[in-house]
Amino acid sequence: MPWTVADVEEHKKGLSAKQKRKWVAVANSVLKRCMDEGGSEETCAASAIRQANGVAGNEAEMSLHAVQIDKYIVRTEQHQGHQHLVVPVIMMVEGVHAGSHGPLLHPAEELGRFVETWNGIPVVIQHPERDGTNVSANSPDIIDTQTVGRIYNAHMDGQRLCAEAWIDQERIASVSPETLNLIQSQRRLDVSVGVFSEDDLTPGTWNGEEYTGIARGHRPDHLALLPGGQGACSWDDGCGVRANEDKGGKVAKEDEVSTTVEIKADDLDVTAKGLSAQGYFMVQADAGFRQIMENIQGKLDRMDDDVKVHFLQDVYKDYFIYEVRGRMGAPVGGAGLYKRNYSVGTDGAVEFSDEPKTVRREINYVENSAKGGSTPMADNVKKCCPEKVQLLIASAHAPYQEADREWLSSLEEAQIDKLVSMEKMLAMEPEERNPITNEQAVQVLQAQLRTPDQFIQLLPEEMRDQMTSALRLHQKERARLVEAVKAASRYTDDQLKTKTMAELSILADMARPRDFSGLAGGQPLSSNDVDNLLPPPGIVFESEGGR
Repeated sequence: MPWTVADVEEHKKGLSAKQKRKWVAVANSVLKRCMDEGGSEETCAASAIRQANGVAGNEAEMSLHAVQIDKYIVRTEQHQGHQHLVVPVIMMVEGVHAGSHGPLLHPAEELGRFVETWNGIPVVIQHPERDGTNVSANSPDIIDTQTVGRIYNAHMDGQRLCAEAWIDQERIASVSPETLNLIQSQRRLDVSVGVFSEDDLTPGTWNGEEYTGIARGHRPDHLALLPGGQGACSWDDGCGVRANEDKGGKVAKEDEVSTTVEIKADDLDVTAKGLSAQGYFMVQADAGFRQIMENIQGKLDRMDDDVKVHFLQDVYKDYFIYEVRGRMGAPVGGAGLYKRNYSVGTDGAVEFSDEPKTVRREINYVENSAKGGSTPMADNVKKCCPEKVQLLIASAHAPYQEADREWLSSLEEAQIDKLVSMEKMLAMEPEERNPITNEQAVQVLQAQLRTPDQFIQLLPEEMRDQMTSALRLHQKERARLVEAVKAASRYTDDQLKTKTMAELSILADMARPRDFSGLAGGQPLSSNDVDNLLPPPGIVFESEGGR
């Protein structure tokens, strides 16, 4: 134990391959739950076999979808002085994918031939184009407008080309807030690789799929994130921003990611608990419940605008709960939780019915009674600070309306105080919000004024001509001093350009010829002749030889 498909015949015969997989899923989940609760292996195994036999192959009275949670982990890293979001991504898997060159087979050995060349390629929002034609992402304008990060840690995992996308959080917030929201909420996000390849145009069939050629010699150019779109290697193909590994450290296979278990009503509770213990969440449905959830989120996505975004929270048989937030966490009118009914047509299309109703989460604290029971305390919960709520709703500066009163009343007073503080700040005049001291003003001027001309432009018009004339005289005198010093010394332009005017004046004065008349018997003598002077009579200099 745990059981495998090969063990099923020993306990129940006549099952199909699909039913055997169901038998194994139920038996192993019940076994684990039972043993986690302290049961013996023998007792738990007998119970698990009975329940698996009662489920697999029998007419179902209720259908449940057990879908393994595929939330990928988003971590943050500092890179080149910026905070980056690092997410796992499956860029491509072996198979037939229809890109701009039609359906091509991408063999695993070709994808991994030079896997290290994928490191460092740009991560962009959508494929870059010019005049409707795909182009390389490695050009200045594309880097400036569409690039949000780079690919690192590329590697092959079986038939999958995997990597990490390092995404500059500030850049993606500017370029595509929608994509940032998808990543931060760990929602489905398709990707698509931009590669140059040498295509062997020999048609064939791979696993029942026809292709027109085989892509070889992949030369990666970029990875495109496709918010709201679908890549040639789509999410359903196994690609996208998603978890690369399952809990056991290996790539999750399709059968491990999603399975449907038919469960009788009598076995529902115990089996659901067993599967939940293994990391599954259970949702009641007639058919295609996961698709229903995706369809609801898709309709909510189309309700997004430049100010608000909508996030699905919970789905039930005939209604769902969703949340409205401001983009990038900004306060927005109408933010909060809503409940709305829905229906599913025969074609699987989801339709919203009625108008949304505001709701709130309630947490009930209970106190233990003397007999070990509990007493609900929900009736003791009071609405928060009505006068502060009224201030926010009545304010001309805060984005709240009467429809927000119930939601505001559900907040804690500390949260309301933060909103009131923000309302007061919005009511201030701009100069009152961020008063600038004289010292700060001087610092700003020092940082911005780098040339004399920039400073002169700030002066009153009647003073500009005076300062401009003075600047020209200053520059002319400086040039004269520099030439005088260079003519009489070995100073270079680079050495002199850092000297002050006072220093240049001293050097130029030292460089002027001196009159040493009288030291040569009345004969005029300049400083240029000093090197030729002879010592006075009677003074003898000894050489190294003693003379």
